[in-house]
Amino acid sequence: MLDSTILRRRNGQDFQQDFLGSLVRKHSKEDGEEDENKLTDKQLKDNILTLLVAGHDTTTAALTWLLKFLGENPIVLEQLRVSIEDPITVFSFLC
Repeated sequence: MLDSTILRRRNGQDFQQDFLGSLVRKHSKEDGEEDENKLTDKQLKDNILTLLVAGHDTTTAALTWLLKFLGENPIVLEQLRVSIEDPITVFSFLC
């Protein structure tokens, strides 16, 4: 799936302003010239996978620390429960 997406992007089809699009644009030359800095398809896939893993890892770490903090602070956990039930208190909880 990713191989066909990369091929379409390299051929100028299916243009989107996203991470893959910026990599393909940045690492290719106009007029079909060869570029020594052009990323191979494998390098493009590696960059995409790195972004996905890094995003997953940081989200997991943030949620883990949040749960640990709430588990150690039952008063804050109760305030959070109340704020969820009453959206107006969310603002006061965050301030």
